[in-house]
Amino acid sequence: MKERRKESRTNVAFPVEYSLGKGKNTFYTVSKNINTAGIEIVSESSFSPGKQLKLHINFIDKVALAKAKVIWCQKEVYSERYRLGLKFLTLTEKNTSQLDSLISSLNQYKLKFYQSVEGWTRKIAHREIS
Repeated sequence: MKERRKESRTNVAFPVEYSLGKGKNTFYTVSKNINTAGIEIVSESSFSPGKQLKLHINFIDKVALAKAKVIWCQKEVYSERYRLGLKFLTLTEKNTSQLDSLISSLNQYKLKFYQSVEGWTRKIAHREIS
């Protein structure tokens, strides 16, 4: 499948509650990845593209409310679960800013981690060569 996103997604598992709307059953899951345009979640149910969901996304210290539209739904291999690609229809400017800041922090942390691992790998390789 060709990548069509305008911005990359950050792999992170945030707790997510979702429903089809007010008074409907609420389901609990986690995100697979996220950016300010959308989110990928795991679901026990299949949803048709275009279906709208109401989301509560737990950003560690804040909960963001959003409406999202199913863009794609794909059954996981060897599982009874589905992966859903959702596009945010409503996400407040404040929540968008908080999410953008959180993603930046996560990406900086990942970069520092990978740089540390790369440094350790070089030291180990240098010792083995010497």
